[in-house]
Amino acid sequence: MIKRYGRTRKLDDNKIRVHISDGQRRIVLAAYRYMVNALYLKMIDDDYGVHINHNRIHQVLKMNGLAVPSSKKWIRRKWVRYEREHSNSLWHTDWHEIKDQSWKGQWLIVYQDDASRYITGYGVYPTLTTKFSVDALDRTIREYALPNAKSFPEATHIY
Repeated sequence: MIKRYGRTRKLDDNKIRVHISDGQRRIVLAAYRYMVNALYLKMIDDDYGVHINHNRIHQVLKMNGLAVPSSKKWIRRKWVRYEREHSNSLWHTDWHEIKDQSWKGQWLIVYQDDASRYITGYGVYPTLTTKFSVDALDRTIREYALPNAKSFPEATHIY
């Protein structure tokens, strides 16, 4: 696939496309007399003795103007937003109050590499202050060198 992209500069999605037959299209449109969505139209199995996937039913309904595309299928996942390609290009940091009884009242600060999700540094402190953030950052930089960028939480309560 990489060689093919190098030659053609076109991505090749390896999906197997199954075309909807005229018979399936007729069955779906006949079953639509109930005026319900694709999930409810799965009763085609019982009424017509034919199994048609609900995604294919939805596709037939869209082609005939009886359904609209679902916007939920196109929501970008939040965890994808900050991922980097190369390690040590961005560190993400966050504070967390420890809930465990043996550490009650302590705060954990963590510096995490955004590409590999590797914990580059951490510290456990009695309060969350700038002094403790910088202390943990200094120890992490001594061990792993300075990253290209750092991402800090937008917290006004750190002083």
